[in-house]
Formats: sequence, C-alpha cells, structure tokens
Amino acid sequence: MNNLMNDILDKYKTDIDTRMHEILLSKDGIADPLREAMEYSLYAGGKRVRPVLLMEAAGAVGGDPKSMLDYAAAIEFIHTYSLIHDDLPALDNDEYRRGKKTNHKVFGDDMAILAGDGLQALAYEVMLSCIEESAKRSEETSKKIRAANEIAKAAGTEAMVSGQVMDINSCKDEVSLTRLEKMHRMKTGALITAAVVAGAILAGADEKQVAAFRKYGENIGLAFQMVDDKLDVSGDSKNMGKDINADERNEKITYTILLSPVELDDLIKKHTQDAKDAIEGMCACPQGLMQLADDLMLRCG
Repeated sequence: MNNLMNDILDKYKTDIDTRMHEILLSKDGIADPLREAMEYSLYAGGKRVRPVLLMEAAGAVGGDPKSMLDYAAAIEFIHTYSLIHDDLPALDNDEYRRGKKTNHKVFGDDMAILAGDGLQALAYEVMLSCIEESAKRSEETSKKIRAANEIAKAAGTEAMVSGQVMDINSCKDEVSLTRLEKMHRMKTGALITAAVVAGAILAGADEKQVAAFRKYGENIGLAFQMVDDKLDVSGDSKNMGKDINADERNEKITYTILLSPVELDDLIKKHTQDAKDAIEGMCACPQGLMQLADDLMLRCG
C-alpha cells in the first residue's frame, strides 16, 4: 500500500479505534468472556476501510468526517461480526484472520457466534442512540434514520446474509459470471456501498449525489472482491495475514476460475474507473475516495 493511501487511512484510524474502545467501555454489562471475544477480533488489525469510506464520503460533500465517528464505529462492528461468522467451521472454516488465530479457534464456536451477534446488535444500538440524541432536530434525525437503514439493509437478509447463502451454495451449483457478480454485490459489495452512501447522506448529500456515491460504492465493492479473489491465488499469506488458496480448499467458485488473468485485470480496471467516473464533478473533495479506488490497482499489480 502506498504512502498516500496509508495517510488517508491513518488520518482516521486512531479516532475510529478510540471511539470503538469508548463505546465498548461504556457497556459495563457485557460478560467478560463475551467482551474478550468481541475485542479480540475488533482489535486484531485491519485497515478500517469501511468506516474510512464512510468518513471520506461525508467529507467529500462538505460534512465533518469526525462527527460521523459513531456511524463509522457501527459499520466496523458489523464488518467484524461478519468476519467472525464467515470464519466458522460451518462456513469457511478458516484458521487465521489478519495474522492471528480466528475467533472460534481461540474462544470456541459458541463464543464466536455470540461475539458476532453482540457486535451486530451493538452497531444498531449505537446508531439508534445517535438518532435518539438528534430527535429534537427533525432534519438531522431524518438523515440519521436513512443512513442507519442503508446499513441495516446491507447487513440483512436481502444483502450480506443472502450473499453468504449464495456463497455456501456456490460449490454445489453451476455458477455463471452473472450469478457470481450478484452474489458479491450482496455479500461483499452491499456493506461497502452502504458505508459510502451513509456517509454522503449524513453529510447532507442531495439525491443526485447519493446516486453517484451509490454507483461508486457498487463498483468499488466488486473490484475489491475481484482483487481479493486474485490475491487468494497469487498473494503471500504472511503479508495478507490469512491462508491463501482458501477458496480452492473450500471448493468455492471465484473470479479466478471463471476469468483468465488478463480478463480479470481488465474487469478490475473497469470497475475502478467506473467508480471514479461516478463521483467526478459530483462533490467538492473527492480526492480521498479517488485515492482509495486507485489503491485497488496497486494491490492488484
């Protein structure tokens, strides 16, 4: 990852991590084994791409990114819960995540399930608390409700959860490129898109801007998954912090199976460029989102 990209992520990472820590500390009713399991995966590393996307999108349309920290924390809680559950034996059965033993390998399947459930519930508690605080200001409340709904839909039965179901069945069904794209729009892309759209909504974006940011998120989500599939085959497990060739081991259908290396690289470039084109001229400060898109190409190279 290049220095400029690191600068964008580092600009917010400390604030995001601090806010997540504050939220967890404020919940003194969480049982100790559960708290330890939640914190283990939450603080296991990760670049905080989704909350950074939310904050950059807010800043791009003139909002104060740091006023979005509760929503940024909420979306990272949801992402972490999805990783904990994704690693479970009933799904991908992974042993390592971000260079550490996966949650269920340390705390057991039962506590890993509960840790994921706890993080998901906490995300909505945080967002609803924000809405309650702003209830006296109807316009602000409306934006916060709409942003929370975007994130809820992305994490729910018609997006991330159903995408996971399609992934489970992908090794059993004959999968076309169209079906694979649909699956990843739901499983991976929906939450990435929701992060970008929620940030824009919270900052007061108009409907035309919201549509542009949604298109950016959808394309970045697909490109992100394509790069991830490519790195699962050609990446370095030490640098990635997780096992490679996991998809092959789990008999998953991926972009690397359906496309040649050249075709895959071309498609990654197309979605990356489409994402950048979507927000070109649509906001005052698109540089951070543009750089995040460009970083996909650097990961791919």
